[in-house]
Amino acid sequence: MDSLVQSGEPQPPLPAKSLSIFERIKFGVQLWTFKIFVIVALRVLRWVKQSHFQKIAPTYTKTYDTRPGLRHRVFIPKDWKTGERLPLYINIHGGGFAISDATIVSLNYRDAPLYPFPIPVHDVAALISAVLSDPELPVNSANPAAAGGFSAGGNLVLAATQLGSLQGKIKGLVPIYPVVDFSKPRVYKKSKSGKPDILEKTGKLFDWAYITAGTNRRDTLLSPIYARRETLPQKIFFVGAEEDVLCDGDEIMANQLGQQEGAERNGDESNFTQGGIRWKKVPQQQHGFTHIAQKGREEEERQQVCKRLYKDIAEWLNHEVY
Repeated sequence: MDSLVQSGEPQPPLPAKSLSIFERIKFGVQLWTFKIFVIVALRVLRWVKQSHFQKIAPTYTKTYDTRPGLRHRVFIPKDWKTGERLPLYINIHGGGFAISDATIVSLNYRDAPLYPFPIPVHDVAALISAVLSDPELPVNSANPAAAGGFSAGGNLVLAATQLGSLQGKIKGLVPIYPVVDFSKPRVYKKSKSGKPDILEKTGKLFDWAYITAGTNRRDTLLSPIYARRETLPQKIFFVGAEEDVLCDGDEIMANQLGQQEGAERNGDESNFTQGGIRWKKVPQQQHGFTHIAQKGREEEERQQVCKRLYKDIAEWLNHEVY
């Protein structure tokens, strides 16, 4: 793991470089081919496994006037009773996880390359504000709210909650294998079984799509690792995957924020609590392990890992945030 960065200290800008026309065309073709493949594959999967997707379908979907073209999913516990007010968890990106006693709103946002940084950050901030003021949701508005996200979604919640419009409105964050630093080159990892890093072939494509030439790679809304502690929510539970190229950056950010808390650390380097910061490194897992199914015994182990992780997060939310 690299040494800590100077979080909160002024850093010289690091503008993103412009690519040649050939590279832009190559990345554009590769990115759109990948996006189309994923869309088609998901539609086929939903058709083949209709019963599975029916089980995890949202209670309902809705839009908000602030971004009327985006539709969002709302999950209310099946045992919810009319008039009951529940804690609120706002999820960005990915399927999310089950918190049996909370209302979950899974937000959509406009994505790259048509909508590069910082548009998704402001989409997420505006939508979180809309959710917090939504009188139709069965939530207790007097209680603190939490938000989280997977991968890019983790980056977006760390960015959006820095904005003035959300200061003090979200008490807890759960960024799961988030992108926290776009300023440093990445050293891709192989799994212990020899599998290449999940992001090795797509990481550069996503970076190119999201970051336009001239953008400061050390902007705290792009690379939250440079954010000041006081601009972030009180409680943050970082989750990293040991065999993920992003894990070192996640661990660095968790460490530096924990040190700034000035509190005693409990635990070891893979699983610790320090002040309002919690860090958990999930061993022998790659980026996207919560969503990418494996085969045979590996899939059984993955499901057990996810079950333990989600239980840990739910207990942390109930104890530290709600």
